[in-house]
Formats: sequence, C-alpha cells, structure tokens
Amino acid sequence: MAEVEEVDVLLTDEIRRKLKRHQPIKMVNEFTYVPKVYREVFPERKDLWPIFKLKAAGGLDKVLAQDALLPGVLGDDTVRLNRGACTLMVCKGRVLSWKKYWDIETKEEYQFDASLQCLGPDLLHELANAILDPKSNGLSAEEKLGLE
Repeated sequence: MAEVEEVDVLLTDEIRRKLKRHQPIKMVNEFTYVPKVYREVFPERKDLWPIFKLKAAGGLDKVLAQDALLPGVLGDDTVRLNRGACTLMVCKGRVLSWKKYWDIETKEEYQFDASLQCLGPDLLHELANAILDPKSNGLSAEEKLGLE
C-alpha cells in the first residue's frame, strides 16, 4: 500500500456535507434488530421482543436497490423501499436468523426459515430498510441492554 502524506485540512460542516456520500462505507456486517412496533408496544418487556440477526448491505447492494427507492429519498438519511421484488432481493441471504418470533393469537413460536415465507410484507420492508441503513434503523444502546 502506498504511503500517504498526512495533511491538515479544516473540515467545515459544508465540506463534510459535500463529501458525506462519497466516503467509504463502514461495513457493519451482522447486527441485531428488533422491529419498531415491538419496541413501542412492549418498551419494558424485552423478553417479548423477537430478535432478528441481519447482515448489512454493502455499496453494490445499495446501488442495485436504488431503482426501487421512493422519489426524493436519496437525500435523506433514511431509505425506504417501494417495490416488493427489491425488498425480497435485499432480505434474501441477509436475514440470517431470528428467535422469539411468535404469533400473538396462538402463541406459536416460528422457527427460522431461510425462505422468509412466514414474514409479512410490512415486516419484510422494515427489515430491508434496516439492512440498507443499519445505523439509522438500529437499536439504541439502551435497547440493546439485556437482549439475549
């Protein structure tokens, strides 16, 4: 690797803003995710939270997903998918496992299934958004405490 001369540069907020989208993607790899609705409905009952293990998307995956982004979202910090095919593309192979995912009516716990057939569209969209942007959609430090 070539040696790089160290140079002092004043990074103003404007320079940071302009360069933000051209910086290397810091890969998160695998991370834990709990759907937002469970965090809202059961804020004090983490034992009821389903826990999903996800794999973050890299730069090439994000480029492939861009054709399905809603208009005007590219400038925001959050990414929202518009098409089912893209959601499936993002989730396949990146939803690595789950535990404590249960039916609220029957109390039946669903075991991990790589086909993702038992996950509804809203949950799949939410998981895809988390996979594409784990930092904006991840758990807070407080939420992570005590998760198994």
